[in-house]
Amino acid sequence: MVAKNIVYKHLESLEESLRRIRYMDFTFDMVLGDEDIQDLLDRRMQKAIESCINIAAHLVASEKLGQAESAGSLFSLLVKGKIIPQKLATRLGKAVGFRNLIVHKYADIDYQLAYSDLKEKLADLEVFALGVKRFLD
Repeated sequence: MVAKNIVYKHLESLEESLRRIRYMDFTFDMVLGDEDIQDLLDRRMQKAIESCINIAAHLVASEKLGQAESAGSLFSLLVKGKIIPQKLATRLGKAVGFRNLIVHKYADIDYQLAYSDLKEKLADLEVFALGVKRFLD
């Protein structure tokens, strides 16, 4: 059984991170040239993506959708449970890879590439939140 209060707590964290990113006053050129903006944006994206991972992990476990091999594969299991569509699961799996890059610094981040599609990344996280809310209702 899904503990809705836990999922809603993570949804609130996700929505707060998204809200704080959207209210940041910066241009793309500022992101490219200001390490403080990069750090702030990275941290808020990390928190948002981790909220999605936490939600997915809870839903996968409570709905008994299987054993995930990785954080990214949690979203494929949500497809199996008809909670999100496959295309979104694929994009969220990539978001987890981006989160790993931010956290573990596997390589230098190419901010030109990483945030050129920021609006699409944020939209994916918002669509995920909406899909989860629909599932819970």
